[in-house]
Amino acid sequence: MTIAGAGEVSARSERVRYLVAYRPDDGGHDALRLAVALARAFGASLDLLYVVHEHGTFAPAYPPVGRDEPIIAQRARTWLAEGAAGVPDDVSVTTHVRYAAGTAEGIIAAAVEFGARLVVAGSDGKRGLGRVRRRHRLGSVTTALLHSAPCAVALAPRGYEPRRPIESLDCAVGLRPGGQQVLDTAMRMAVRTGLPLRVITLVDADGEVDDAGVDEVRAHVARLLALAIDRYGAPTSSRIVFARGGDIPAVVEATAWIESSVLIVGSARMAAPRRLFLGVTVGKMLHRLPVPVMVVPQGDDPATATTAATDAAAAAAGAASPDSAHSGGQDDAPGADGEVSS
Repeated sequence: MTIAGAGEVSARSERVRYLVAYRPDDGGHDALRLAVALARAFGASLDLLYVVHEHGTFAPAYPPVGRDEPIIAQRARTWLAEGAAGVPDDVSVTTHVRYAAGTAEGIIAAAVEFGARLVVAGSDGKRGLGRVRRRHRLGSVTTALLHSAPCAVALAPRGYEPRRPIESLDCAVGLRPGGQQVLDTAMRMAVRTGLPLRVITLVDADGEVDDAGVDEVRAHVARLLALAIDRYGAPTSSRIVFARGGDIPAVVEATAWIESSVLIVGSARMAAPRRLFLGVTVGKMLHRLPVPVMVVPQGDDPATATTAATDAAAAAAGAASPDSAHSGGQDDAPGADGEVSS
């Protein structure tokens, strides 16, 4: 662990910042473990945040025991210090206590304050009898974040304890508009980090695709992948995984997920620019997914301070100038293998 002090300069400020919604329970510990894995994969620094519920004039504490915020804040600093102590030495971490009328409100305000590119949260609820490990459970805070956060949100499944670093990226792409944008984001992240990329298409057999449309779905996703490679370069490897079943939860259960991967999904089309809004399909998937999920706004890239527009402009400039150097190690990236699995 590297603790950044008040006089921190250049090295940390140049890194992207990931905000960890920390609390001293199982979900908070899961979130911190995922945040460390993501920070190592993408070269980010961490901000551990605890939000103290601030009682207002029209919403006083009940029972009326006086203002307890200073007591809770002092305890929070101890909890944050204990959490930060478990962060490895190669990850920079800073702790923060903020006051807000609601937890989600405080997290969102802090994300804006810090310029965070990613908020990392854990599942709600404690582990134990009746709680399925390696699954996601959304509560009021995570639901609010997934519908209004100003940046990407990563969710750790319950009981997340990675045995290996992040070794691959998955990206969920379907037939609906917006698939190209989320695939472009995943492609940029894969190329920049050198991680392999799987493009996963989950098709609900009871939905809009029948047997005759399977080949059309494959061709559509292959076109999206080819366009993303053309724009941003090729990752170390890429392949398409096509899964089909009776309904979305059943397809998710039947898919072979990689334990050391992160699934990248897009925000709903109704979301405001650079804001999240959880879609219906992703909501169905979350309750069955055993891997971390990163929900990204349109045009956002949690691995860098740049956006899709600036990356595309840089790529175009590089193509126009043969002598220019590419960023993110794209010069040495081999081509995609084009493998299709069913």
